Amino acid sequence: MMGSSSFSWLLGRGGGSTKQRVSLKEEEEFGVTEKLQEFVRGLTVDTFKDFRLYQNDKCDDSVTTGDSIGVDHKHEENIQKDLTDWQQKHALLIVSGVKEFSKVRYVLCPRVMKDIDFWRIYFILAKKFLAPYELRATQKAKLKMMAAKEQEQTDKGVIEVEMTLSKPLDNTSPTIDL
Repeated sequence: MMGSSSFSWLLGRGGGSTKQRVSLKEEEEFGVTEKLQEFVRGLTVDTFKDFRLYQNDKCDDSVTTGDSIGVDHKHEENIQKDLTDWQQKHALLIVSGVKEFSKVRYVLCPRVMKDIDFWRIYFILAKKFLAPYELRATQKAKLKMMAAKEQEQTDKGVIEVEMTLSKPLDNTSPTIDL
């Protein structure tokens, strides 16, 4: 049974009021579109129960065939790291925005399956809807990181120049009297 602390980021949702606070721009950024919501409304408890997440207990952390992936059971203590920040935010938006889906999750987790397995299955099923949004978020994060690195290098250069300019002149140099 999985502890609730692993997905504490999902517990802080404020029911229907979260939906009101979320902007359409934010929903679009995290891939919560009408098409996705319609798809998610069609997911049932049986969809998740019948999904073969583990295939013959292979532990290679890669997609194997069709609708099944192998997951290393030794690394389940790192489950919080399994979902990116983008996926966590998306999960929060979809659970708070689609009541039917929230009910499916409530029925399944943690009695039938672990939260991490639920979300792995969900992201595999929703991949065709989410891939462009997640790719855009990844690219945006890389650009931010590159800009920050560039700014850091620029700042370092400025500091070095300022330090050079602020050094006192060497008083041991000969002076010329006229």
